Amino acid sequence: MSYRSMTTLVVSARFSTCVMANTTIKFPSAITTGGYSAGPTTFANALGGSTHNIALPADGSSVTGDDSHAQQSLDVFEGPKYLSQMVAPFDMRLIGMAYCIDISGANAGMTGFIAGCMKTGFNDMTSRTDSATWTTIGRITSSISGSAARVERDGGVIYSTDGYGKVSAGDGIGLVLHGQGHATCGTGHGVITALFEGQG
Repeated sequence: MSYRSMTTLVVSARFSTCVMANTTIKFPSAITTGGYSAGPTTFANALGGSTHNIALPADGSSVTGDDSHAQQSLDVFEGPKYLSQMVAPFDMRLIGMAYCIDISGANAGMTGFIAGCMKTGFNDMTSRTDSATWTTIGRITSSISGSAARVERDGGVIYSTDGYGKVSAGDGIGLVLHGQGHATCGTGHGVITALFEGQG
């Protein structure tokens, strides 16, 4: 339908996370027992770890579940249950991201963090325990470093006209965090926003 073209949609998550690390991709945990809450998204799940480091893949690249490594086990159900904070209502592309964050408790070796945007797609009636594939569609990177507690904000345009930033109707879209420079990149609280533009 013609109205989709140039329509803009925003996904924005107020979040809280335990320690970010350069060994893991941190993604949201499930809604707590007791129902929905107005509280922040909690980035308490991790893909990767101290014995099997996983960095956020390059834009357009993916990570796929691998049960031979406990820290890379990633099933289809974890897309809708954990990662997804928005579902594309029609074909879209990522055109911008922004964040504001309060960080404390970082190691002096911290060199920044990445707020990434990933998508997960699957077919209807796929077994929930099949291995999942999550694809990076964009990111915004901080270059803050050191152990001092601090606040920071940034935003930027993402140029993803026909490539990695495209998502299809029904794809789950989620925001993730990845530390840089050290396995202890501090705890963070803040907001991440991603801006999408309709296609076709």
